[in-house]
Amino acid sequence: MINLFAGLIAQTRPLDPLKGEVGIDEFEGVPTIKGFEAIFENVISVVLSLGAFALFIMLVSGGMRFLTAGDDPKAAEGAKKTITTAIGGIVLLVLSYLILVFIKQFTGMDVTSFKVFSTQ
Repeated sequence: MINLFAGLIAQTRPLDPLKGEVGIDEFEGVPTIKGFEAIFENVISVVLSLGAFALFIMLVSGGMRFLTAGDDPKAAEGAKKTITTAIGGIVLLVLSYLILVFIKQFTGMDVTSFKVFSTQ
């Protein structure tokens, strides 16, 4: 659990001083607010990955329940609901990202990335 948390708050991309991004080395070991960008990116990445994994497991689970339902109409109906919910969740994940890209395309605002301070 500690390793997961440490990976979650670790910076995954190098900071670019030309864009005004400063890190720990710039102020002698004192973390700056720019570190929140990397933390936020990592949290979103982990949450989306876990959500996609959970929806995939729901899809497979519903499919297995449907295959093993046999002549039991209640079990088959429950499995169909699980499959429908999983597909709806996958569609919702994809549509939410596409809506953000749509906003970025038409307004020019980059809402798909998190920036604390922007020098542009």
